[in-house]
Amino acid sequence: MYNTVFHQNYLTYFVPKIIEFFEITNPVAQTGYPHIVLTPFTTDETLLCRAEAYVLKKDYNAAARDLSYWYLKKGAASCTANEIISFYSEPTGNNDGTPRCDASNRTPLNTGVAYDSDQTSMIYAVLHARRVEGIHDGTRWLDIKRYGIAVEHNVYNSDPIVLEANDLRKAIQLPEEVLMAPGGMEPNPR
Repeated sequence: MYNTVFHQNYLTYFVPKIIEFFEITNPVAQTGYPHIVLTPFTTDETLLCRAEAYVLKKDYNAAARDLSYWYLKKGAASCTANEIISFYSEPTGNNDGTPRCDASNRTPLNTGVAYDSDQTSMIYAVLHARRVEGIHDGTRWLDIKRYGIAVEHNVYNSDPIVLEANDLRKAIQLPEEVLMAPGGMEPNPR
C-alpha cells in the first residue's frame, strides 16, 4: 500500500508506509488473505518522542543529536542545536525569498506553559519532524491536541473548517455503549 507524500511539477511521489503480506490459500486461483502489519512504536517515532522530552528538559544538544539521527536517516544533513534554533527562529524565510519549513507560518503553542524562544524553536523542529514522520498515520492529532494547534481543513466547494486551539470539536466522543449504559456518563461537549 502506498501513501501519497507530495505533488511536485505534476508528478506524484509515493512512499510505502504500510506493506501488505498476501497469504495464498489457493495457489491455482491465486486467492487468499491480505495481512497488514502495523508497527505502533517505530524507532523513528520513539526517537522523536525522546527528542521532544529533551527539548522540554532544555537539553538542546541531546535533542539536536536525536533530530540529527532522524535527519540523516531521511537523507538530510545533521545539525547542531544552534543551527536548528536559528532555522526555526527566523520567520522571514530564506535569502532567496522562499519560506522556511513551518517557520513562515508558525502557529502559537497553546499549552499554558511559557517557553523561551530557543525552546519554542526546538519544539517547532520536533513538531515538523513528527509531522513528516506521521504523515497519513493520524499521529499528528496527538501533537495538535497536546500543543493546542489551530487546524484548518480545506473542503472542496465549501469554506474551510477551522478548529481553533481550544475548540470543543477536538474532543474525542465517548463510545455509544458508555453513554447508553445505566448510570452512563455524559457525552463530551461539542
